[in-house]
Amino acid sequence: MERKYEKYIVHETPESPLHPLINAPWTPLMRVEDKVMKGAFYFECVWITAEVDEHNACKPHSHDCDEILGFFGSNLKDPKNLNAEIEFWFDDETYIFTKNTLVLVPANVWHSPIFVKNITAPIFCLSTSPTLKYNQKVNRNSRWNHLNDPMEAKF
Repeated sequence: MERKYEKYIVHETPESPLHPLINAPWTPLMRVEDKVMKGAFYFECVWITAEVDEHNACKPHSHDCDEILGFFGSNLKDPKNLNAEIEFWFDDETYIFTKNTLVLVPANVWHSPIFVKNITAPIFCLSTSPTLKYNQKVNRNSRWNHLNDPMEAKF
């Protein structure tokens, strides 16, 4: 017999089309949205385990709703330190993070690529949006041709 709230608990989710496993420097953990769990808004988390450079970073993209990204270090003796340097792009502006960071990406704002340098310990990364179905528009400007298409990434 199914329990009353059992449908709200998942232990495994389908593989994310945004984070292929082949030669990628991250380990997908879980991803949920309405098609995985009825009524759930988009939420995804991965471990970043190695440097992300121009060979495995993705082109900028935008969404039709706000998105929150989080980056958290895994060294419990120094829990606020990312143990890496993250270079995060908003349009043509770059921001460098070396401490745990939350980023609010407003709707329709280009963001990415995200480069990870000098990583010495895994980084827990999460992404969430108040939408039942994750979607994105990819920036096809020739300036970004050298980067991977996030919906067609083949690392």
